[in-house]
Amino acid sequence: MRCWRLDVVAELLAHGANANALGCKGAKPLNYARTPVVAQLLREYEARGTPPSEAARRLGNAAARGDEPSD
Repeated sequence: MRCWRLDVVAELLAHGANANALGCKGAKPLNYARTPVVAQLLREYEARGTPPSEAARRLGNAAARGDEPSD
């Protein structure tokens, strides 16, 4: 979920979207938040970002499996 449109993010979260879902590169929605308002909304739903080292590890694991990250 690319996170820059507040209205879309709010609607998705209100309907049960996982604020901590992992993207293909191991990052979470909070890592993609482009504005402080979107980041705050995600935090209200208890979103946690993925530390850069963890995201890099997951990306490396995906590459080792032959997965093609699309994010």
